[in-house]
Amino acid sequence: MTIFRRNFLAIFLLLLISTVITGLFWAHEQNTVMERVHLESAKVLERDYRKNFQERCLYLVNLLEETLSPHLALEDAAKVQSFARLAQKHPLVNTLVVFDRDRKMLFHSETSSSAADRFDQILSRGAGQEQSLAGWQEGGTLHLLKNIRQKDHFIGGFYLELPLSGRDRFLNSLQGRLHRIKQDTNHSRQVRLIGIGFFLLVLGMGLSYWVARYINRPIPLLAQAIKSIRKREYDIDIPAGDDEIGRLGQDLRELAADLKNTTVSKDYLEMLFSSMQDSLVVVSRNGTIQIVNRSFVALTGADAESLVGKKIWDFLEIEQGSEKPSLSENGPTQTVTGMTCRLRIGAGPELLVSVAKMPKTGKEEGDYIFLLRDVSKQRWLVESIRFNATHDSLTGLSNRGFFLGELEKAVQSLREGSETHFALLFIDLDRFKRVNETFGHHVGDAVLKLCAERIRQGVQYRDIVSRLGGDEFVVLLNRIQSETDVWRAAQRVHQELTKPYTVEEHQLILGCSIGVTCSWQAFENPAQLLGNADLAMNEAKKKSSEKVIFFTQGMRFQTEELCQLESDLRTAILHKAIDIQFQPIVSVAGGDLRGFEVLARWNHPERAMIPPALFIPLAERVGLIDNLEWIIFEKAFSQRRQWRQKFPDFPFYLAVNVSGHHLGQISFPVFMGRSFQKYEISPGEIVFEVTESMLMRNPEVATRVLAELKKSGAKLALDDFGTGYSSLSYLSRYPFDYLKIDQSFVRGIEKNPSGHFAKVVEVITRLGHGLEMDVVAEGVEKTTELERIRGFGIDAWQGLLYSCPTDAKGAERLLQDLTEQKKGHLPGSEP
Repeated sequence: MTIFRRNFLAIFLLLLISTVITGLFWAHEQNTVMERVHLESAKVLERDYRKNFQERCLYLVNLLEETLSPHLALEDAAKVQSFARLAQKHPLVNTLVVFDRDRKMLFHSETSSSAADRFDQILSRGAGQEQSLAGWQEGGTLHLLKNIRQKDHFIGGFYLELPLSGRDRFLNSLQGRLHRIKQDTNHSRQVRLIGIGFFLLVLGMGLSYWVARYINRPIPLLAQAIKSIRKREYDIDIPAGDDEIGRLGQDLRELAADLKNTTVSKDYLEMLFSSMQDSLVVVSRNGTIQIVNRSFVALTGADAESLVGKKIWDFLEIEQGSEKPSLSENGPTQTVTGMTCRLRIGAGPELLVSVAKMPKTGKEEGDYIFLLRDVSKQRWLVESIRFNATHDSLTGLSNRGFFLGELEKAVQSLREGSETHFALLFIDLDRFKRVNETFGHHVGDAVLKLCAERIRQGVQYRDIVSRLGGDEFVVLLNRIQSETDVWRAAQRVHQELTKPYTVEEHQLILGCSIGVTCSWQAFENPAQLLGNADLAMNEAKKKSSEKVIFFTQGMRFQTEELCQLESDLRTAILHKAIDIQFQPIVSVAGGDLRGFEVLARWNHPERAMIPPALFIPLAERVGLIDNLEWIIFEKAFSQRRQWRQKFPDFPFYLAVNVSGHHLGQISFPVFMGRSFQKYEISPGEIVFEVTESMLMRNPEVATRVLAELKKSGAKLALDDFGTGYSSLSYLSRYPFDYLKIDQSFVRGIEKNPSGHFAKVVEVITRLGHGLEMDVVAEGVEKTTELERIRGFGIDAWQGLLYSCPTDAKGAERLLQDLTEQKKGHLPGSEP
């Protein structure tokens, strides 16, 4: 039996007791009321569902915006991705995309290859929207594009796809149910008209009253269920039945279940709220704490219950430079970031605080949300990186970059008219390399740390001490009044650095060289000023007595001259503009010509003749000695071949000097052998002269090189003996044929015939003869000197007394004259 049939029975019985008209009117009103209840209930459910769905979407958008804003502002991609992965799990979210201020994706919940292209299309569609939140519906999906701004600056946003399938299913179901209600109503009307007479005849007034009560009893339950759904209380209990009210109750239960499944649950929100790493505090307008999350509880170390009700400013102390936000009705309506605070509890970590006003709910003003982030570690890391970038990791002193910056400031201040002068001390430790080689680099590092401390002790607190690298330090002396102040500071530093060092039970004594330059001296830029101090330091290194030297313009001029000379030497070697001269070597006994010593000469186009003592060490220092010697070898061997053709019966040798560079090359004898073949000369016609200092560079390789040269047939000579190490082991170890006495001994013999020089020359001569070597004296300029060396039994000599060094033409004329004098025969001459 349907409800409409029961209405007809009740109306018929009431008409029998009272009047038929009254009964029919009452039955009709009951039917109208029920139909209105059905329609109103459906409309209420539909309107509430739509409003609820909209509120849930906006709530989700606001929640994502408030949570992502601070991370996007700080460009913390890791935090953005972490929260996005958590929010993706929300049942209402189908697709979530987060992008930064450059509209570059930071997170995309889809992994397909077309996701990026589809995201670009979405951005182009939402680019024309002026509102911060753009929404549109396509098919069964709601699209929401949210642009997040902070202080009128765009910092990023996110895009959501929300499925509408559940909503559409519910609305379609609701429309179907309304349609069924209408059909049932029309049908019941027809049935009621047919059966009203039967029911009025059978039932009486009491039965009609009981039927009416039975019909109206479920209606208050339905009304209560609708009120519960409006309050978002979805756990309702409505009796089920087969009639229309029972089916409507069943529909309400299904609707409540759908709403419960598609609404952000309180537990889910609490999980999001508690899982945030940043501290989150909800504060009322008067500054009272309402809600706190776990991070804030951990930060303060207090219980959550004890924090609620206290003032937020009891825990936060505003840093200088930050403004305390107002929490009144006229307070900030948007997020306020960049406020720096200190926690009043404990050590007081530094906090970056953001304040946002919650939206107004009803007539009540919204509360404020405080988002607190502990940035102490980040600030410490930034300061650590900044310190490491400007300071030396070993000594803790400022590094080159920091020092040049401070020097630039001092120079700029001086150029702007400041009367305060400054000075530079360029410090280099002496013999520091030996410390590393002997005791290890760990001892050297300890010494450098001690040096840094001593330099700091030797200067004022306002002075800047820096380590440029290795064992080089530099000091910027500020507020200098006179050169005397600079001299005293340099002397204090020198005294500190020359004190003994004790490192790991090692007693070390080091020296130091200090170059000084002052700001009142002429300079073009800070780099040149530092270079001037470096030049003065190098000058101090060359001297053994003065270890503190002030820069002079002559030092720079000398350096520039040396650089220009190096450039000219490279050009001369490139064009083979190095000439050779020949100095005769003659026998002491008969005055016969034994050979020529080949001497390198450089006739500079602008500076005339450059002494060999200047350009040969320069060539060794800049790595040009190899090319220079090969030019000399080629010209000497070529000239020897020409003289062999012109004077085939005149046996003499050419003595050429060999540098330490070639003595250290094991392949040097091989190249010499090829040169002998190329120029068609005999190895016995060449004497290779070396010095003891050259042998000291690499004795093992030098031994092999000299042995190979000797094996090829060439002769060997030890040059400048007596001025170097004068090692007897070299005389016995190497197969020398000639022993050359330096000219300084010849000068000493002439000045004091019975002095120490004479005795030394006599001993060297006997030693050479004992080792079966010919002894040659160099630099003989006077007849008395020749007589002295003849008395010692020296075999040969060379010097200005016989002939000055001459070019090839002059030497050839000498050979021609000797050939004519001897008529092609020179007795006693030998190679």
